[in-house]
Amino acid sequence: HYGTIAIACSGAQICAMNRFLPFPEPADRYAPDGAYAIIRLGLSLLIATLIGVGMWAVIVVLPSAQLDFGIDRSQASLPYTVMMCALAVSTITLGRMTDRYGIVPPLIMSAIALGSGFVLAGYAPNLVLFTAAHALIGIGAATGFTPPMADIPPWLFRRPGLAGALAPRGKYLPVKPL
Repeated sequence: HYGTIAIACSGAQICAMNRFLPFPEPADRYAPDGAYAIIRLGLSLLIATLIGVGMWAVIVVLPSAQLDFGIDRSQASLPYTVMMCALAVSTITLGRMTDRYGIVPPLIMSAIALGSGFVLAGYAPNLVLFTAAHALIGIGAATGFTPPMADIPPWLFRRPGLAGALAPRGKYLPVKPL
């Protein structure tokens, strides 16, 4: 039999409080399928959106590059081809790195590669340097695809397929404003 203590509540009500039952255990804040997992999925989507700009930026500057370098459309699309090849190769490496070390090292590498690639592309005096800059941009943009797919599903046990499908979709969100 548990003892109770009567305490005064608002007005004339009397509230009974159990003095022998312990307080419930607080929920694990980092438990899978919890709020932390959903927040992590949202942040992953946001990061993939920001990094995904690198994948689509060359399309916006393609006509300007064509005029600046005095080349035709097929030559001007070479940086995009090189960027996509660098992205394809880098996704495997960065996904493995995410599995082994977590998401932070690939994000740091992405920031360095994207930043230096965009600066180099902005100052490129010729198509060769412009294309090399887009190889760096492709390496940086790769972090927006495979690493979120490697990082998110372990946090959402009940729906890992949904998590794996939503996490890298951020790379397609920058297309809408363009």
